[in-house]
Amino acid sequence: MAIYKQNGVEILRGALVPLQQISDDLDIPLHELTVGAETDAEKQAERRVAKLAGVEFNGVMCSATSEDQHGLSGIWMQFALAKMQGQEMPPVNFHFENGSKLVLTTENLDDFKAVWLPFRMSFFPMPAAE
Repeated sequence: MAIYKQNGVEILRGALVPLQQISDDLDIPLHELTVGAETDAEKQAERRVAKLAGVEFNGVMCSATSEDQHGLSGIWMQFALAKMQGQEMPPVNFHFENGSKLVLTTENLDDFKAVWLPFRMSFFPMPAAE
């Protein structure tokens, strides 16, 4: 039996379930879902696990670590530069830190960004502008 905590509320499950599924079931962002974390160090470790687990896009779990962000930023710049020059960017096989691979193309790049960027940014909540 697993105990999941979110905002001090315990949710019991009869079997271990992937965190992404629990996050989806409860409509709670993955980074806010903690598994018995009591200290800041444990919470940071769990955030790292959530980033490494990633978000699903076209059947691929795409991790969202800083290394992934650095690599993807470079690829996005290459796609933008090719577009500015009126050239077609060839597909790129991106290797995520969690070991997953995703082929990024001109056709799927915007859809991928629409999924991956909000997930990555969910780990860094921005205060509202005053």
